Amino acid sequence: MNTNKYGQDIPLTKEEIAIRGYKRRNLVLGIIIIILIIIIGIQIGVMLTR
Repeated sequence: MNTNKYGQDIPLTKEEIAIRGYKRRNLVLGIIIIILIIIIGIQIGVMLTR
């Protein structure tokens, strides 16, 4: 949590929450894309070795 100089918790603003959600969504999308590329690469490799 964010704290101010008095040590109290500051609730996140809507903008901060939106930015955090956006970053998390981008991370998940990136991981999915990497997995898809790996799967496609393996399939192409199998086709070429036959």
